[in-house]
Amino acid sequence: MRPWLASLLALLPATLASLPAKADFLVGVVAYERKDFATAYRELSDPRTRNAPDAQFYLGNMYLFGQGVAKDTAKGIELLEQAAAGDVLDAVTMLAQAYEFGMGVPKDKARALAYWEQAASLGYVKAQVEMGLRYESGEVTGTPDYVTAAKWYGQALAANDASAMTYLGSLYERGLGVPQDLARAEELYRQAVGKGYSLAMNKLALMIAAEGGDLDEARQLAETAIARDGQPVFHDTLGRILTLQGDIAGAEEAYRAAAKKSPLYLAPREALGDLYWSQGRRLDAQAAWKQALGVARDADDKARLQKKLQQATF
Repeated sequence: MRPWLASLLALLPATLASLPAKADFLVGVVAYERKDFATAYRELSDPRTRNAPDAQFYLGNMYLFGQGVAKDTAKGIELLEQAAAGDVLDAVTMLAQAYEFGMGVPKDKARALAYWEQAASLGYVKAQVEMGLRYESGEVTGTPDYVTAAKWYGQALAANDASAMTYLGSLYERGLGVPQDLARAEELYRQAVGKGYSLAMNKLALMIAAEGGDLDEARQLAETAIARDGQPVFHDTLGRILTLQGDIAGAEEAYRAAAKKSPLYLAPREALGDLYWSQGRRLDAQAAWKQALGVARDADDKARLQKKLQQATF
């Protein structure tokens, strides 16, 4: 339910009996939210209301899901597209997902992207972050466009979005699309950590470790990220920090947890081999590196692992 409707419904009578009988967009919307689809369709499809973009959005949903009318996916999509042309955000995001995943329409990445960008331009924070990620990955232009990615993250940052803080912080840390600024990166990571965002905890932990900072703080951040989310990469980060702290048993446990959670995750398998090698456990190192090689896809990764295995053979 749209936020403004929640307040409105609380003020309206329990039934629609006292509302005007003439065609009325508001009457139709309230009826729709109350699942009185017959009344909703009557009001919203009336010639006096049906050409309004918001009415087209509700009518589109009714045809898509067979609410008070015979289900007609093509008609529903057509009405949603008309609503989207009128900048109805909910229609735009529905179409973005529909074309992204082929829900009721053939998959069309280009159209999905266009709708995501429209949603971002309309101020939808999640879409702004999504566009940032897609420009950063190179999905939009074929090669990474870090400048445009930073622009979209910056717009989402204005809404205090934790994910935008984290992704923009990562660009500042690496100097991609923005001047490298480690202090700014740390500031953004800490802001996102303050909002409980686990990815920011992980990135800040790695940054602290890389900069020779407080490893106890880094460890706490990694452990908190694992407790909140438990992603394999967080276990891998903890393993690296514990290695720096000299906790070999703890590092081994963390790497094994990461590898177990993600059978195709190369990093913890290679790190486990490195750990064993540093401890003089040649056979264990070979076994771990062979596992890593088995999941490697990148030519550089394969070459690096093969070199380690050759070294371990002699």
